[in-house]
Amino acid sequence: MTVTQAPGAGRVRRWAVVGAGMAGLTCARALYDAGQAVVVFDKARGPGGRVSTRRTPDGAFDHGAQVMVARHAPFQQQLADWAAAGLVAPWAPRPGPPAAGDASAAPGGWVGVPRMSAVTRALSVGLEARWGTRVASLGGRAGAWRLTSDVGVDLGHFDGVLVAVPAPQAAPLLAAVPALRSRAAGVIMQPCWTALVHLPAGWVSPWDAAQPAAGPLAWIARQASRPGRGPAPGWVLQATPGWSEAHLEATPASVAAALVATFRAQTGAPAPRWAVAHRWRYASVAADPHRLQCPPAAGGGPAPGEDAAAAWDRAAQIGVCGDWLLGPTVEDAWRSGRALAAAVLAGLNAG
Repeated sequence: MTVTQAPGAGRVRRWAVVGAGMAGLTCARALYDAGQAVVVFDKARGPGGRVSTRRTPDGAFDHGAQVMVARHAPFQQQLADWAAAGLVAPWAPRPGPPAAGDASAAPGGWVGVPRMSAVTRALSVGLEARWGTRVASLGGRAGAWRLTSDVGVDLGHFDGVLVAVPAPQAAPLLAAVPALRSRAAGVIMQPCWTALVHLPAGWVSPWDAAQPAAGPLAWIARQASRPGRGPAPGWVLQATPGWSEAHLEATPASVAAALVATFRAQTGAPAPRWAVAHRWRYASVAADPHRLQCPPAAGGGPAPGEDAAAAWDRAAQIGVCGDWLLGPTVEDAWRSGRALAAAVLAGLNAG
């Protein structure tokens, strides 16, 4: 995906992109492809955000966003381009139920190949990135913003700053633009606890994924059913926002035990060889009826227009993007990053 800069655009500027999830990388990629200088910062050890994969000695687990579904033509084309490059493939899981009358059909979509993180890693190729770096503050003015890390390290000067992290983390970085800060500060986000479960070899399941209608689990998926994965008997269990909120500060061990107990009760699965839990503290917007980890409900209606997809203050040269501005899906994050890049480049073209 590229957002082309028109001939006659202004000088090359240096941009800091804070956050290397789908929104941030989409924005950074578009600016880089248009000839701009971009540096990406992220607290993680690599790209992806919630479009990520956890690697273990017993196989990889897609423990964040589970599928990609396109509702709009631009993202449909993007998925087609990624498919042609071998980065994604369609996934049509055999639906549950894991317990009689206690599940809805599990919707499919597109997944990264050989893991979800394939797409975000491809977007990051060629970009200058500072991994393991948490941006704590920015000071200065338009054209001369200075970023500082959480341990006091000067991260350099930039013409503009593009913030692509969850709303609660974005708000403190947007102090120079009160309207943007207020917008981010007003967003309440919910967590999602995820369990990675490795079962003994030999247990056969007649289904691949399910969305239980009741109980702590919102999503269950068999990793080996996803294209390009190996045969390892790994499962991903994702809890509902309500259950995750109620157990926000629980230990990972206790969360894994609770989610595995529910999983076994619903499916008859044997005791796992091991299970670990990961907490996504900011997984979805509280007011949104959809859940980040699951595809949107069929017939859910169109998403907001591109004018709502990102926020850009041209005078300050500060912008913000992220799925929290649009909705819970990978497509929403992609659309938001793309919209912010387009606004930045339009401003450069305007002189």
